[in-house]
Amino acid sequence: MTETPATSLAGVSLASLLRQLPVGLVVAEHPGGRVVHGSELLQTIWRRSVDPPLDVADYSRWKGWHADGRPYSADEWPLARALEAGEVVKNEEIEISRGDGSRGIVLVAAAPILDPQGRRIGASST
Repeated sequence: MTETPATSLAGVSLASLLRQLPVGLVVAEHPGGRVVHGSELLQTIWRRSVDPPLDVADYSRWKGWHADGRPYSADEWPLARALEAGEVVKNEEIEISRGDGSRGIVLVAAAPILDPQGRRIGASST
């Protein structure tokens, strides 16, 4: 089958990808931590509209708890750790408070995004 612009993945926009992505995804810039992209599935997971945080301190709006019951501080979220320390986080269970009052468990991963010179320019988290 010959590829045409209509059937090529190269022509898919970032907005279209984020709308259809089957996971919750956020992308934040470094330095600062402003969330610049998020998948639409985030609203389903959190059961509310998700206003993008403006910086790492703003991550405190996300309500989550460690397995031992301690609340997450803004800088403890995997996305913040990937942004600030370059940490790669895999399979971290977080209990979250959703917009409808229910709680749920999410399995979170995060990693820094590096430019071609290896400098941290952002981070992503699922």
